[in-house]
Amino acid sequence: MKAYEIRDYESEENVGVLLYYEQGKDFIIELKGTLDEWTAPLLFSGFVKSEIYTISRDISQAYGEIGEYFEIFMERMLLCQKAAGFLNLEFHLIINEQTLM
Repeated sequence: MKAYEIRDYESEENVGVLLYYEQGKDFIIELKGTLDEWTAPLLFSGFVKSEIYTISRDISQAYGEIGEYFEIFMERMLLCQKAAGFLNLEFHLIINEQTLM
């Protein structure tokens, strides 16, 4: 088993640990119990809001489709943001009342 610290890029705080089991090629993410939906990194805020602090591979795969969607359209969203800036406008991406861009 290997353990990796998960750090929030902005606050530089430890938010949890990823435990990787090499033999089974499986992982578990353990988030700190002190996180709330406002202090958790965006990737984990949905889990924390649902009071899920242990994320297994099965749970994370359910959220994988959303990640794949954003991966495909991220380049386009960034292009829209640049175009809006060129036109002296603002571009915002709001999903479920949460501003992402």
